Amino acid sequence: MRDDGVLFVCRLKNEAQNGLMPREVLKPMVKYWFKIRTVGAQRQYLAKGVNEQVDFLVSVPFDHRIRIGNFAVLGNGEQYRITNVAHFDEDTEIRRTDLSLTRLEDYYAVSTDATCQ
Repeated sequence: MRDDGVLFVCRLKNEAQNGLMPREVLKPMVKYWFKIRTVGAQRQYLAKGVNEQVDFLVSVPFDHRIRIGNFAVLGNGEQYRITNVAHFDEDTEIRRTDLSLTRLEDYYAVSTDATCQ
């Protein structure tokens, strides 16, 4: 059951007119309901080894289109960078994609002309 909230997987896009200063915004690609998962000690230890922090771990429906470097915007407006993507497609498990998220210190504007599934 994925009922802990809603998130939008986004990509970074420059929406500035030609010749003007870049204006990077997050453009939502797809919307998911998510489930919060426990960030284990091993995952935290491995992240520290590559100088990263895992602030949040969520599970969304299985989707190979999600990539490391995409962004996640929660329904409450919090923004995260997707630092790891793990796909689970086994017969004994529910098909899912787990996303390791790192909180952004500076938020991007979110594109308003976006349409999601």
